[in-house]
Amino acid sequence: MNHPHAHLLCMGPEYLLKRYSGSTRSLPPGGGPAEGIMSNIDARFSQAQSDVQELPEKPGNMTLLRLYALFKQATEGDVHGDKPGFADIVGKYKYEAWASLKGTARDTAKQQYAELVDSLKNGEQS
Repeated sequence: MNHPHAHLLCMGPEYLLKRYSGSTRSLPPGGGPAEGIMSNIDARFSQAQSDVQELPEKPGNMTLLRLYALFKQATEGDVHGDKPGFADIVGKYKYEAWASLKGTARDTAKQQYAELVDSLKNGEQS
């Protein structure tokens, strides 16, 4: 006997999450669309990288650290390498900001980066 929703098992997790929750944010790393096809989040992330260069005002230091950390998490995953020492205060803050996102999925970081850039474009944060 066939289950009435058996056809859904053939669909990928991206389709099911998007179809039933409107989001693919909870996908594990590597759980995205097939290679070679730019997903919606990849397109938004790419656009946000361009948009951040065109912001009308330079964001504050805390926002810049958040942008940096989200970008690094989205592109490289969890923090790696040695934490900079006391003499490199900027490097230390950047490392700590990135480390604070440990365990965050790359797609989630891309989504948050794009949302933050959108809010900056709209003058909602600084």
